[in-house]
Amino acid sequence: MRRRIIGAIAGIILALGAVSGLGLPATVAQATSYQICDISLACLNAWNGGPYVNTYGPNTRNDNFHIQPIAGRCRAGSDYTTANCPYSGVPGGLLIVQIQYLNNPGDCLGDFNGLSGSARASAFDACNNPNTGSGGSYGTVFFEYVPSAGCPPGHFQLYSFHWQNGGLNYPGAGNDQPWYLNTTTPDCVQQGTF
Repeated sequence: MRRRIIGAIAGIILALGAVSGLGLPATVAQATSYQICDISLACLNAWNGGPYVNTYGPNTRNDNFHIQPIAGRCRAGSDYTTANCPYSGVPGGLLIVQIQYLNNPGDCLGDFNGLSGSARASAFDACNNPNTGSGGSYGTVFFEYVPSAGCPPGHFQLYSFHWQNGGLNYPGAGNDQPWYLNTTTPDCVQQGTF
């Protein structure tokens, strides 16, 4: 009798485990709030762990990018642009940020391999000190711009400090498209859970 009860309990536990996924490897990635994706859900993804940053769908382990405000780039102690900073024509009051790659603490999105002439996005560039805005690799500083038309609510464009009048976008469509930091029409993106 005792064996039948234990067997029945074990069967119930196995059935519950199969239904709820307890003890089984996950086949669906868990959503993360640290993703940056456009309106078509093409997300920043450190392709195969990086350093290349390509497009991929949401909720994968290499999508862990986070926007972090940084101070001191246009005015000491402030994380906002001032008129004509970082370059002529930029209005004041836009949030200055860097994009952290959370899988590698201390690394941010920037020019590939930290080279000032390579606008191909890389996940392994040194981040700036968020309090001073300095110490990072080339291409790691952006400002958020919300256009009056063209982006849905909650979306914004990320313009580069390094690439004058250029910003974050990718050519083509679908997965495995490289992101660039110098496109003349940056993509509309948002950070969140998708």
